[in-house]
Amino acid sequence: MLGSERYSSDVVSVSPDATCVEVADEMDRHTVGCVVVAADGVPHGVLTDRDIVCRLVAAGLDPDKTRAADVMTPNPVTADCSDDIEQLLQVMADNGIRRIPLLDEGKLSGLISLDDVLVQFSSYLYNANQGILGGLHESRRTVRRRRRLEAREAALHELREQLAELGGDARERLREGLRDLFDRFSRDS
Repeated sequence: MLGSERYSSDVVSVSPDATCVEVADEMDRHTVGCVVVAADGVPHGVLTDRDIVCRLVAAGLDPDKTRAADVMTPNPVTADCSDDIEQLLQVMADNGIRRIPLLDEGKLSGLISLDDVLVQFSSYLYNANQGILGGLHESRRTVRRRRRLEAREAALHELREQLAELGGDARERLREGLRDLFDRFSRDS
């Protein structure tokens, strides 16, 4: 099982009292689309760029006066930073969420997103694929070498049989020739 700490990214957090302008500035500064709204290291909500558009802009609220706590998704699903990645993916699927704040001894320690997991899994699958392809190529080379050796052995075996057969024929012809010579010498004597 893979632990989530391998896939978690750094987390950007803001105070529940931060204005939406401050939240947007933090998102821009850190190039993120999600912040965790936390107080004293305890997550109270999650606020995404989509939340700002749908709950603030579309509602016509003043971003300088609207607090993060007013537009965040409260009571976020959290997980321990040592939870298995498979469990976290199931939690994401069950709750229809893409991000989970991670806690270490009850305090905010990271954020895992579906995108983080997909990037890591893609890298893992690519590396596994490369390893499999390397093994496959090596297996093919081994099979080709084995086939060449088997072909050589078969050719040598056939050559030995032909030589043995030729040798037997040659011996027989030599015997016949010697018998003929012997017979001639016997007749002449």
